[in-house]
Order: sequence, then C-alpha cells, then structure tokens
Amino acid sequence: MDADILFRQPGPAHLLFQLGQRYADSALDDIVFIIIVAFFLCVALTIFSVRRYRDLAHETKARAIAEGEARDLTRQDPLTGLPNRRLFNEKLDACLGLARDTHQVAVLLLGLDGFKMIKDKHGHAAEDKALCEFANRVAEILQKDGVLARIGGDEFGIVLPGISSLETPTNLARRIVASASETFATETGAAELGVAIGIAIAPTDGINLHGLVRRAERALYRAQGDGRSHVRFFEPEMDMHVDRRIQIERELRSAIKADIIEPHYQPIVSLKENCIIGFEALARWENRTWGRIPPDVFSRP
Repeated sequence: MDADILFRQPGPAHLLFQLGQRYADSALDDIVFIIIVAFFLCVALTIFSVRRYRDLAHETKARAIAEGEARDLTRQDPLTGLPNRRLFNEKLDACLGLARDTHQVAVLLLGLDGFKMIKDKHGHAAEDKALCEFANRVAEILQKDGVLARIGGDEFGIVLPGISSLETPTNLARRIVASASETFATETGAAELGVAIGIAIAPTDGINLHGLVRRAERALYRAQGDGRSHVRFFEPEMDMHVDRRIQIERELRSAIKADIIEPHYQPIVSLKENCIIGFEALARWENRTWGRIPPDVFSRP
C-alpha cells in the first residue's frame, strides 16, 4: 500500500512508473498486432493453398483427358472411329495368349472390291461415306466379344476369340458378304461394293501374331484372285505358293539382267486379206529349276 502511494506521488518514482506503464501497454499492443497479422496470414495461406490445390487438380484432370485423347488418336481410325491396326494387333496379341484347341481365335481380313471405282465415279466424299456405312453394317453383324478394326485404306480386320467351330467365322463371313452386296447410297447415286475375306485360325495356323496375320493375308489374296466376294480359309499350300512366287520373282530379276528371256514372234493373220499383217511378241523364259515358265506366271502383277 505504501509503495503504491509512493509511485502515485509526484517525483522521480511517479515518472518511472508512468514510463513503465507505457512500455507495458506498447508491448501488449505489439503482441496483439502480431497475433492478428499471423491469423490473417494463416487465413490467406489456407485460401491460397485450397485454390492452388483446386487449380492443380483441374490441370491434372485436363492433362489426363488430353493424354487419353492422344492415346485414342493413336489407336483409332479417325474416319470410322474403329480401332486401327495398332489396337487391332494389341487385341489380337492378348487373345492369342488364351488360344487353345477348344478355345480358338479366328482372324478375318476383309478387302473391299470396287472401292476405287466409287472414288473415281462419285468422289472422295462418297468413298468416305461408303467406308463408314460398310463399317457400321459389319459392326451390327459382329458378336459382342469380336473386334472390328480398319487396318488399311480399304481393308478391315476382325478378331473372333473363343470359337469352338469353324462354322462361327464361316457364318460371319457369309453374312458380311451378303451385307456388302447391298447397294450403298451416296449423294451422287447408288454404289456397289464386294468384299473378299481371308481367314486364319489360331492355334491351328499358328499363335504368332505376325505369322497368323500374314497367313490371313495370303488367304485374302487367294480369295481376291478367285473373283468378287469370295471367302477362303488359309491352307498350307498357300505358303508354298507364295514362297514359289517369291523365288520366281527373285530369279526373274537375274534372268532379265542376264538377258535370258527370249522374244518369240507370233504372226497376226488377216482372214479377210489372207496375209500376215503383223507380229505379236511373246516372252519365253526357260528356267533351270522350274523349266519353262509361262508369261502369265512371271508377268502377273
């Protein structure tokens, strides 16, 4: 009590008391100010962090969507929306890993006949429309677990997994041929298409992706050679035929360089005038291995 009276009395003690009181009030104000500033900094930092997290999440989602679209573009045909050759190979490779004698995989390669005629007669727009229409027709026929892809300009591929009988790809091929035989409507008139189909079966014809596709291609080539809208299964003799063809082409190049191919001249006779009016030049090739090879064999495109 005496000390309190002493500090309140005018004099040095009272002056020191007032200075101390002011310092204490100033320190308290600084502490309160620091606390308020820290609080607002925490709030601002929290708001910034939430906004930044939201922006990063949006950017990550947009990047994931863009990457997904880019992957789709590398695996899809832009015109028909079907899988392209890359995705076709991936799907086929996955199915071949499960191929068994009782769980076979069929590969069907489809080549359109008359496609170039549509382009020449009706234009590129009609060509694209016919392609899309054909793809839609085949997609409607195909079973759910089958894969349809556009693997070339006028070529399509189908993977049929889990078949137990050759009747399944045979019936599908027949239905595709029948569907393609119906006219295609274009802006400049009706157009007609045919389709040749080559079929290879795994594991009977192989379980290697590229080997199986190559054999389906050889069956397709034979089907196209048979005429419009034919279907052929791969046969082992097709490999022999192709190998012979490759060997003939290889030896033909050597024969041309060595000037072995001889011209034979056949007279052209006018029955009206009863005289020779010209000559037809025919190529003749005598090969050491194959003997005499007809021109329609070594000159076939």
